Amino acid sequence: MQTWRHVSHSAPCPICGHPNWCSFSADGVWMLCRRVDNGTGLHRVDKAGADYWLYRRDGHVPYRRSTDVLPSQPQADCADPLTLDSVYRALLATLPLSPSHREALRQRGLSDREIVHRVYRTLPPHNRATRARQMVEHFGADVCTRIPGLYRAARGRQQWWSLAGVPGLLIPVRGLDGRIVALKVRADHPGEGPKYMYLSSAKHSGPGPSAPVHVPPHGLSPRGLCVSRRVS
Repeated sequence: MQTWRHVSHSAPCPICGHPNWCSFSADGVWMLCRRVDNGTGLHRVDKAGADYWLYRRDGHVPYRRSTDVLPSQPQADCADPLTLDSVYRALLATLPLSPSHREALRQRGLSDREIVHRVYRTLPPHNRATRARQMVEHFGADVCTRIPGLYRAARGRQQWWSLAGVPGLLIPVRGLDGRIVALKVRADHPGEGPKYMYLSSAKHSGPGPSAPVHVPPHGLSPRGLCVSRRVS
């Protein structure tokens, strides 16, 4: 499988000139531009329905036969912990906590103050696009492309941002420094699937959360590292 690397300010995309959103193959052969079609690239559509164009970096025009072997679609790199924390906190602020989930947390021994402090939320089945659009408007598409759980949805010619994950109790996953580095859902109706699932955009050519270790805050301390009650 082809390995892709993102462009940067020191190595911008040679097709559109921008330092973000585009990629190049690690073997140095291919350039992937998501902005410009200059007539010499191969047009493709990723799993999220977004257009991109493949260019040979040696300047050769790629063949267009269906039998040609082309690079696989790239997946976006995950954002850094500080960015993840900022976006996830903003997203959680737009979501409610249902009475049934609040009561379930109380039955597990958590006080109302702990529930508020730990920022538990409910991931509803509806209005996903509204919340995702708010994140894109605030942080920008380039940032949201690197946030597991946010992705571009598509139906025919229509494209929009949405939020992945099954409906359920949304649990912030924190690193050692207390930052929220992932979101996990305790599914309301898991069926034969797993009870707990991370929010991920991997199925939509986006980043996954890489299963980080969860360090819940202890009591009401803002940066505590001790594991207290576990939601299960």
